[in-house]
Amino acid sequence: MILLSSAYLPNIQYMSKILSNETVWIDTCENFQKQTFRSRAIINSPQGQLPLTIPVQSGAASECPIKEVKISDHGNWRHRHWNAIKSTYGKSAFFEYLAPEIEPFFVKRYQWLLDFNCQLLDTIIRLCQISVDIHLTDHYISSDELKSLNMIDCRDMIRPKNSIPDPNFQPYPYYQTLSENGFIPNLSIIDLLFECGYETESILSKCYVNPHSQKNKTV
Repeated sequence: MILLSSAYLPNIQYMSKILSNETVWIDTCENFQKQTFRSRAIINSPQGQLPLTIPVQSGAASECPIKEVKISDHGNWRHRHWNAIKSTYGKSAFFEYLAPEIEPFFVKRYQWLLDFNCQLLDTIIRLCQISVDIHLTDHYISSDELKSLNMIDCRDMIRPKNSIPDPNFQPYPYYQTLSENGFIPNLSIIDLLFECGYETESILSKCYVNPHSQKNKTV
């Protein structure tokens, strides 16, 4: 089992962990952390990597539980995020087919960040055709409890900056519409979905590395 933080349009590394585990827990009781994937996603753009950040209401400091974090309407962010997504991926092979599944999340006004992220994740898992049991925690899981449950803590492994080395993840290249930028690895999962559609699950599986298998092959 693994324990993940909540994430906005999670990246490929995050989704590869969901694919490679039968049971995944999402932490709903941790404290919110700004400038992380809990409220930020990175997509492609003509200028290269483009961060999309959901604004949250004032008071969402580091000691605020994530389930109490409210989304702000500041800056018309829903419209701006969807326009950026449509501008980048509008000509991608699967945008026309998959966009109707994603766009409603940028129309409906969600009050709570956690609800928004979790419901969006459910849709993404379905579009990726992943079979997995997703559970939400009802209390904060300590280090001791992680050990007793034999659960791997990935909450802070996946982050925009200063990421922790992950022996189980290796980006696998695929076609990107904005190929003049060169291949950009580990973008939001929507980059892979809009570009590769029903091959997404297969490509995600190639991103998972079993270090024990690799060691055995070397021997």
